[in-house]
Amino acid sequence: MSKGLKSLLLIVMDVLWVVAVAVVVRIVVAFFGTLATSDLGAKYLELSRCLVIPFGVDAISTPYAGYFDVDATITVGLLLLVEWGLSAMRRRA
Repeated sequence: MSKGLKSLLLIVMDVLWVVAVAVVVRIVVAFFGTLATSDLGAKYLELSRCLVIPFGVDAISTPYAGYFDVDATITVGLLLLVEWGLSAMRRRA
């Protein structure tokens, strides 16, 4: 594998990691209803909606007046799994 392709792969891996962190922040904001109803929290949930893959799994309500976003959790798992696969591919090349 050429050095340029390895660099491109590293950039893709970094982007996947950053997106996964952004989705984790979404999970935390949605989990706590007071964060989700604040101006900043509501705007973040609205903006980060495009990062979540819609699997159609119902959200679970929390005792903190929020919800546990199962779709976002599955998305994080998939993003990190793809990132791990790319890192293995990059190491072997």
